Parts: sequence; structure tokens; C-alpha cells
Amino acid sequence: MNDKISYDDLLYLFEAAGDHVDETAIYFDDDPEEYEHYLGYIPEVKGKICEKPYWVGLCDIEDGCEFLTAKKF
Repeated sequence: MNDKISYDDLLYLFEAAGDHVDETAIYFDDDPEEYEHYLGYIPEVKGKICEKPYWVGLCDIEDGCEFLTAKKF
């Protein structure tokens, strides 16, 4: 895939779009294996507000983690 996005643009999508971004997968253009990294934003789960709505990884990926803000993740 040849579509590239800068860090600033990706950060803007998560900060500004907020509720409109659920999850996405990215890889770094210097990675020849194109290993996918999953990023997401979930503000609420089953009616409860998430303390740390931004996440890296998935529930089934070891070492996934959550963050308070998009900038921190």
C-alpha cells in the first residue's frame, strides 16, 4: 500500500475526529514486513465511560495498553 499519513495527521484524526474513529491498523513505512499495529478510541463500553479511551493492541493481543489521551499513545 502506498498511502502514507504523517504522525501529526494521524494524531489530528484521533484528537479532532474523536468519536468518529473506532480502530485502525497502521504499519511503518520503514518496516519491510509491514507488521500491522492496531490503534483505537472507545469512549464508552456498555454504557460506562472509559477512563483511558485510547488503546494500542487488541484485547487478544498480548501487551496491548490503554491511554488517557491520543498524544500519549
